[in-house]
Amino acid sequence: MRPIIAGMGQLELLRRTLALLLLLVVCQVSLAADAKPALSRSLESALSACFVPRDLARFVPATTAEYSDFKTAFRNLLSEATQGIAPSSATRQGFQALRFNIGPVTVGTETVLLVSEMSDSRRGGGAYAVRQGRDAGAWTAPTLANGKYSPLHLGSQVSRLAVTIPHCRSDTYTEIEGARLFAFSRARVLLQSTVHRDILDSSGQEADMSHRTDTFFQAAAEAVDSLWVGALVVQLHGFAKTNYPTLASAIYAIISDGMGGSTAPYGAVLAYLLSRHPKPYLAVYGTDVALLGGTTNVQGILFNGQGRNTFVHQEQTSETRQAAIASKIPGQGASLLDSYVLLAGVP
Repeated sequence: MRPIIAGMGQLELLRRTLALLLLLVVCQVSLAADAKPALSRSLESALSACFVPRDLARFVPATTAEYSDFKTAFRNLLSEATQGIAPSSATRQGFQALRFNIGPVTVGTETVLLVSEMSDSRRGGGAYAVRQGRDAGAWTAPTLANGKYSPLHLGSQVSRLAVTIPHCRSDTYTEIEGARLFAFSRARVLLQSTVHRDILDSSGQEADMSHRTDTFFQAAAEAVDSLWVGALVVQLHGFAKTNYPTLASAIYAIISDGMGGSTAPYGAVLAYLLSRHPKPYLAVYGTDVALLGGTTNVQGILFNGQGRNTFVHQEQTSETRQAAIASKIPGQGASLLDSYVLLAGVP
């Protein structure tokens, strides 16, 4: 009987070994699914560290003088980044006087600059990533040939494109989308809020970056608009379908320029995105729907008012946002975020 018993023991050992190996594989797959893409990992972590938890957060709007000084410092930083030179001492001192630091963050093989509030002076002032490198010129849409669009390949050049996230964590996952859109494309700048939008200031007004003009966030946007011509500004939002019962169930995203669609660059954006996300999945404000158009958005009003650059207001359901962050290599999948990466320009 001993050989039989020994054989049974070996089979049991083999079974347990296989079960353990299977468990390890499952755990590795699970960890991989939850991991940040390597290219954006450092940036996502750095931006996450800038966000102030609700129980510790406060919001203090910028004074008129602070607004002007921040706009000047940010405009100088963008100008220096376009020339590929390090921030000057004057630029650093301008931010430091406002209690902001400039520090390096690694994104793949390059280093980008992160402007963030000093840890002892956080007041909901936002966080701002800036990529250095030669300007690629006015933004142009992906080219269409034989019925197919080719993405913009910019090499080491930097796209005249800004990513703005005014409702970080309030519009869940948009902060992750923003970081990955910036990291995987050649976008020049990322603007992100650092407190929940419903945090109140001393007068009882919300810290809603897209509806206040007295913020460092808006000052940065104004610096972008004053320096650039022919740029594309993409702002990502989220909405819950349950709040809009009259909205068709097949609609998962709504795009607008804040005016109802009237410029050639915006038309090019629409044509490209609709080629990848046909109606009714992607609805167009002013044509398909009359809600969530961003018509009172202060960044939209700023960029549209001057007519120098193009503003795109992108609303997304939670399903759309979840699909976006599930993409392991943004720009190589089929989500709306993948499309924006290609729209922004890739290496």
